[in-house]
This record gives sequence, C-alpha cells and structure tokens, in this order.
Amino acid sequence: MAIKVTEQSIDLTGLSIRDYNEEEVRGFRRVRGEYSGLFQPILQSLCKDPQRLNLPGVDYKELLQKVEEVLELEIAEAWLAQKQEMVSETRRAILSAIKPNLDKLTEVARTVSPSDEKLSDIFAKLFDYLGEPQKKATATRKKKSS
Repeated sequence: MAIKVTEQSIDLTGLSIRDYNEEEVRGFRRVRGEYSGLFQPILQSLCKDPQRLNLPGVDYKELLQKVEEVLELEIAEAWLAQKQEMVSETRRAILSAIKPNLDKLTEVARTVSPSDEKLSDIFAKLFDYLGEPQKKATATRKKKSS
C-alpha cells in the first residue's frame, strides 16, 4: 500500500477512505494514540509463527494489513492537518495584509454611496454584513432593558 508523501503532495492511491455518517461515527470504539503502532511488531512476529498464539478465526496477515493501513492513514492525517494549518495561516496573512485597503475602500464607499445609487447597490451586501454586529448589540440591549 505505502502512501507517498512529499513536502507538497500526498498520494493516497490504494487507501480506501470514505465519509461516515454521524451514527456510524458514534459507534466507533475509542482508541488511544499509538495503539495500532504497538501491534505492528506483534503481528509481524505472529505472522511468522502463527501457532505461537493461535486464535481461531483470526487471520494475522489480514490484521497486520489493517494495522498498517491505520498507520498510513495516521501519516496522511498528520500531513493534511499540517497543510490545512498552512492554508489557514496563509489565508489569514493575506487578509490581514489587504484589510487596511479594504477598510479604506469601505470608508470611501460609505461616504460616496448615498449620492451614487449604483455604488450603493454594489456595496449593499457588504454594508449589511458590516451592520450585523450593531444590529445584534441593539437587539441584546433591548432584551436586557425589557
């Protein structure tokens, strides 16, 4: 199976992943980290000498394959978490860098839009969005004073 991981990409070919519904997820057994990794050498040993610990109905090779699949998914999960963090930080950095200009644009538009209907239409959703916190604060104050 062996996933291929580089700094910029991950190849999950051969791994079977799917989306589980909430009910299925609630039925999952809780397993602490490193659990599967501890079984890998045990199962490797038992695959070489299955009679050492004979469990009827248990295929050590199949079990080892599933444990190794879990270990590969853990590698993939860690890689994806790192990349997701990088994507999030990059998005936040870009937005932080352009926010002063967006704020200036908004300020000027607020001043000009009352006399320019087309400009007012262009900025309508943004002005509504920016006004939401004030509307919530006003509604909260009214509830508290009642």
